[in-house]
Amino acid sequence: MNNIVGLNPDFKVILMNVAMLVLIALVFLPVPYWLSNNNPNKLAASIATTLFVIIALFVGYQLLSNKAVVKEEKLLMKSGVYSHEWVISSLRREEGVSLEDFSRSNGIHIIHYSSGYYHKGKNKYFILRVSKRPLICFNSEGNIGLCIDESIFEKIKGELQDKI
Repeated sequence: MNNIVGLNPDFKVILMNVAMLVLIALVFLPVPYWLSNNNPNKLAASIATTLFVIIALFVGYQLLSNKAVVKEEKLLMKSGVYSHEWVISSLRREEGVSLEDFSRSNGIHIIHYSSGYYHKGKNKYFILRVSKRPLICFNSEGNIGLCIDESIFEKIKGELQDKI
């Protein structure tokens, strides 16, 4: 039996990131019109608009497609285009870890939201953070580590049934 837990960020986090995208659009989309007073470059304008729409759709997909799937003895974390699976019993909690300890190798980091693969030293971790709350990290022998924020841990704790 699969237990699926939705892990999308709060509306406030989504709203802040939408506002960020709107500000970026307001700054960069008029650039082709500023470059030429008499005849705006339509190709540059269409390329800028297309890129903005693609980035906005990607960020929206990332923000709204986060979930944890607990199936028997395995935990699958999905975040947009990123996902990873662990055997629950192999996860060991680490203490005193913050997001500043990591460098992003393949992931997304925007306002109060991070997901994807990050490095801490030589160790690789899958991080899903949907709020500004502190991270809870787990290492897994023979697998990459897992870091989630406290709000996610509280949501999936019941499904994990104190297995970690």
